[in-house]
Amino acid sequence: MLCCLAIKFHLFVALPLALLCQKRWRVLAGGITGGVALILIGGIQPLIEYIHVLRDPWIHYSSVHMPNLHGVASILNWGPWLEPALIATVAIAFLWFAWGNPNFELVLGASLICGLLFSYHSGIADDIVLYAAAVLIPGEGLERKWMTLMLTPIPFAMVMIGPPWTLVLPCLIFGLFVILILERLRGFDPRG
Repeated sequence: MLCCLAIKFHLFVALPLALLCQKRWRVLAGGITGGVALILIGGIQPLIEYIHVLRDPWIHYSSVHMPNLHGVASILNWGPWLEPALIATVAIAFLWFAWGNPNFELVLGASLICGLLFSYHSGIADDIVLYAAAVLIPGEGLERKWMTLMLTPIPFAMVMIGPPWTLVLPCLIFGLFVILILERLRGFDPRG
């Protein structure tokens, strides 16, 4: 079933990293097997065409309306180095977070959050993934309150208003990731 995420692969780019860090070899093998089966059935050409479609400016959201790091970099306009620097920082922090973390569900939730942050082509509708992350991320503390605030209609309405208000939702998503990192640093055991 992992291969079925191929249509929105940009939202789930951190999931294989989570599976690698958690040493979930069977799940990875299943995803690879399914991906190979899809390529054997349809060939490589549909994948190449899909990538061309994703690069077509006609279907892209305006980058300043994207609730991800690409949108943040577009609004701040601090130079071409900002987006890769933000993505690299989040990726390294995620790898540290996922490596050896005893709570697999928490790592999966964090991978969904990182996937939203990493995504180059996403819009407000893709943030439905946050509801799955909310189910996977346990806790009663700050992370739960932050998630509750993030899932209210207010941040989503701000995305639709436009810049600079568009920054609110990706900053909330990033803030949740920072909270998870800080709790891991201080030795918080999210299993209770």
